[in-house]
Order: sequence, then structure tokens, then C-alpha cells
Amino acid sequence: MSAKFILTFAVVFVVGLGAQEIGFVERYALAEDRSAVLQELVPGSEDAFAWTVLDQQNRGNLEESERLLSDYAKAYPDSARREVLLNRQRLLGYEADPERAVAHIRERLALRFDQQREKLPEEADFPTRLDPGLVAREALTQRALTQPGLRGFRTDRQEAVDLLLGLSLDPDRRRNLLNALDWPQDPNLADLVVADLKHQGSRGFGSLKAHGQLLLPQLDRCAEALPELLSNANFVAAYLGKLQPHPYCDWRNVPEEEDAYLARLWGFASRLPPSQNSLKAHVLYHRLQFDRGRGVFDRDLFTAYVQLPRPVPYIRREYLRQRNV
Repeated sequence: MSAKFILTFAVVFVVGLGAQEIGFVERYALAEDRSAVLQELVPGSEDAFAWTVLDQQNRGNLEESERLLSDYAKAYPDSARREVLLNRQRLLGYEADPERAVAHIRERLALRFDQQREKLPEEADFPTRLDPGLVAREALTQRALTQPGLRGFRTDRQEAVDLLLGLSLDPDRRRNLLNALDWPQDPNLADLVVADLKHQGSRGFGSLKAHGQLLLPQLDRCAEALPELLSNANFVAAYLGKLQPHPYCDWRNVPEEEDAYLARLWGFASRLPPSQNSLKAHVLYHRLQFDRGRGVFDRDLFTAYVQLPRPVPYIRREYLRQRNV
């Protein structure tokens, strides 16, 4: 019998004797003659039964402790302390009678071992490999497309997104896909955005998640296919955001970076229609201010700035009403 099991049940038993005062426990544990200490207990009391059984078990007198447990059961049939000692008795007697110990454990823990292996008919012949026609990517894709929207696809997985980007989707599924994209990695993304913007039911640029993911070349492709986007405030704002320097670049204190930034801004703003004249004037103003600080005076940029029709008090109203300015 494992010493670990015996020590465990001894500790449990001592804990179960919580009603016993600590003085007796110490005297019993430290006494040279423990049988003499047991004489302090009242004969026939539960304490006397419990400590005497434990003493006999510690001495290895399992036959005597078995007899005492039988008398203990008659005197105190519902004692939880006796159940602890009985468990200990069966474990201590495992080597002498393993079947009895195992039967006791199975009864106490309500263990069942009546499950049996299911036997199949001898003539049963099951396949050893999956049918490629059922598990091939094409078959799984077609099965997923039978569900509404993109429910059949894990759009949070890049593999599924890459697969969907290569499919010819209907307008609704295409719009759902554009609203689930996290990265502008597909070279055809701009074409998908343009196709969606042209389709009936589009809520315009800026309404889908993919619109904010487009890179500058993709935005240029969209503007080339749909020139009216240059009048769209959301498109212009998205484009301007892509022109900004790196967040860690202190461009306001680095003249070369500020020069490059202003050049990018005017390169885009100069393409915008008259409806964006306020933005053009704003960009040109900062461009001219920056150049003046360096001692540079560009006549063409200054002329373009003063000729821009915009709501300022010194411009004649008749000039603003002209269509060719």
C-alpha cells in the first residue's frame, strides 16, 4: 500500500476529529505507549472506537481493526468518521485482498464499467478516404455560396477573403465583401470598388470599410474610372489622408519634409474641379507662405492663387458667377 494513500487518509481522519481537543491529539501522537493514552477515552464512546481503530491500523493489526469496525458499525451505524476509517481499512488491505478493496472503491465512487465496444457487421465496408468531389475547394465553395450573403465563408480569415476576391460575386455579396476587408492587398480592389459605386443601391464613397483601406494608386484608379469622385468630399478627405507624412515624421520642423508634403498636396488639389476651390486656395496659401519664408517667389503659383474664385470680400460677385473660371 502506498505511503501517500495512508498519509492522505490519516490527515483526513484527523481533520474529521475536529471536535476533539488538541491536547489529546498531541499526547497520542507523541506518546511512547499510545495504548495507555487511549485509556483516557470513555469505553463505548465514538471517540474510543475511532481512535482505537486508527491505532490498530497504524500497528498493522488489520484483523483487529476489522473486528472493531464491525462493532463500531453496530454502535454508530451512521457515523461519517467510521466511513473514513473503513475506506482506510480497505486501502490498507489492498495487498492482502485486492478484489475486496477494488469492490469497495467502485461502490463508494459509483464507478461503472459496463460499456462495451460496438461491433459492426462483418459485411460492413466503409470507405477509407474522402470523396474528392465532396471536399474539393470548388465543391466547398459552391456549397458555401448556397447560403445567404457570405455566411458560408469565414471573412475573418485571410484565406477566405483571398478566395472571395477571386470569385465573380453578385452585387450584394461584393458589397458585403468590401465591407469586411481589412487590407487593400488585392490588385483588383479598385475595380471592385468602382463596380460597386456604379451599381444601384450604392451609398457613395465612404460608406464601406474598403474605401478607407485604398492606397494612393487604387484611389487614382477609382478617380480615373469615376472622375466625379474628385468632387466627393469623402473621397477628397481619404486621398488627403494618404498624402500625410509618416506619423513619426516631424515634418513641421524639417523643411525638406514640409516641402515634399506641400508638393504632394498641390499635385492633388490642382486636379480638383472648381467645387474644391476653397481647398485649392488653402493649399496654395500654405505653399506660398512656405516659399516666402525661404525667399522663393513663384509667380505662376501666386497668379493661380489670386485667380481662384472663392468667397472672399475683395472678389467681385460678377467674377464668381462666370462659368469658365
